Amino acid sequence: MAGGGAGRPPGHSHRRAGLADDGSLERQYAAFCATIAMVGIAALRRRSRMGWRQVLESLANAGLTMAPLAVSIAGAGIVVSALTATGLVVALGGIIKDLAAGNFALLLVLLAVTVLVLGMGIPTTPSYIIAAAIGVPQILDLGSKALGYSAQELLLPAHLFIFYFAVLADASPPVAAAAFAAAAIAKSSPLMASMHATRLGIAGFTVGFAFLYDPGIMLRGSLVDILVATAIQVGALTALCAAYAGYLRASMGGPARLLLACGGLFAAFYHGVPDMVRLAVAVGVPAAIALTQGMRAPRPLRP
Repeated sequence: MAGGGAGRPPGHSHRRAGLADDGSLERQYAAFCATIAMVGIAALRRRSRMGWRQVLESLANAGLTMAPLAVSIAGAGIVVSALTATGLVVALGGIIKDLAAGNFALLLVLLAVTVLVLGMGIPTTPSYIIAAAIGVPQILDLGSKALGYSAQELLLPAHLFIFYFAVLADASPPVAAAAFAAAAIAKSSPLMASMHATRLGIAGFTVGFAFLYDPGIMLRGSLVDILVATAIQVGALTALCAAYAGYLRASMGGPARLLLACGGLFAAFYHGVPDMVRLAVAVGVPAAIALTQGMRAPRPLRP
C-alpha cells in the first residue's frame, strides 16, 4: 500500500483519543481521569465514600471556588497578550535599558519586576522564555562590566535569575495563581492569601540576586567561598523571616524586628564590604538577639 495512512478508516489519525501529538495526555482529559480516579479511590473507604448527591455538590463547589481564579488569570492573560501582540514586550528591552542607565543593580530590579508582571497571565516557561530573550543579553553586557565576570561565566546565573522570578510570579500579587488556588481551598480572600504568600516568601526574593552576586551558592569558587556564600544567605534569610514573623526564640518587639530586617537586608544585598563582614552581620545579629532572648527567658523553679 502506498503511504502510511492508506489502510486506515476515514477519520482516523495518528492522534488517539485523549493523546496529544507528542503522545502525552491532554490536560483536560488528564483532569477528567484524575477526578474519576479520586471518586473511585474515595469509595474504597466507608468514611470517605460519596453518593451521587455528594459528587454533584463537590463538582458544583469546585466550579464556584475556581471561578475567581479563572477570571483573574483570564484578565491577566488579556494584559500579557496585548503586550505580546503589540510588540511592546520586545520594546521593553530598550525601555528597561534606558531606565537602568548603566546601573546593573537597577537593571536587575527592573527585570525582576518585568518577569513578575509577565508571570501574571502566562505559565512559568513562556514567561521565562520571553523575559530571557529580553533580559539575558543585557545582564551579560552590564554584568561583565559591573561584576568583572566573563559573559560565559554569567550565562547560567543570568538564566537562573530570570527563571527564579518567573517561578515566584505564581505567588506574587496581584494575580498569584498558586495563592489564589490555595485561597479557593481554604475559602479565604484570594487577595489576602496572595499578600501573605508574598510576605512569607519575601526573603526568598534575595536568592535570585545571589545567583549573580554570590557565585558561591552555585558551587563556584573555593570551598571557603562556597561555605561563606551559603552561610551568608542562610543567615540573611533567617533574619528576614524572623523579622517578618516577629519571633526568633520568643516574641520580639519593634526594635528587634527592625534590627533583624536591616541586618538581613545588609547581608543579602550590600556588596560594598568584604564577604566576611556580611557573614558577621548575617550570623551575628540573629545570634545576638537569640542570646538576649535566652537570657531574658524565665527559668523554671527548681523543687
